[in-house]
Amino acid sequence: MGGSTRPWRSLFPESYWNHNAAFHGELVAPGCRLLVIGLAARKSVADWALDLLGVVPIRCASLWYHETPDIDVPTAPARESLRHIGATARRTLPGARVRRRFYWRYSIVWDRPDRQQW
Repeated sequence: MGGSTRPWRSLFPESYWNHNAAFHGELVAPGCRLLVIGLAARKSVADWALDLLGVVPIRCASLWYHETPDIDVPTAPARESLRHIGATARRTLPGARVRRRFYWRYSIVWDRPDRQQW
């Protein structure tokens, strides 16, 4: 990581990790998988419509599994749309798969190629 005596400074330049930064080459070993789970903001009519369609299945699953509505975990509001997140992921991580999930979440799965292909 650049020979620094404090390697976390290269990963956390502003005291937080920017998931949009191109550190994937350092964080994932060749042949391994990177998995990201995050929250996407509702920015389009399609986002709102899909979230509305998911209300009934989400509520049923919540009742079935006796979920707690608030577990007092601090979160930040989502800022980027799923379209923006997907475009950034595919540009930064060639071959990344971006999927919409329940509860306004998304997942990104990227398999780093072997050393010879990278």
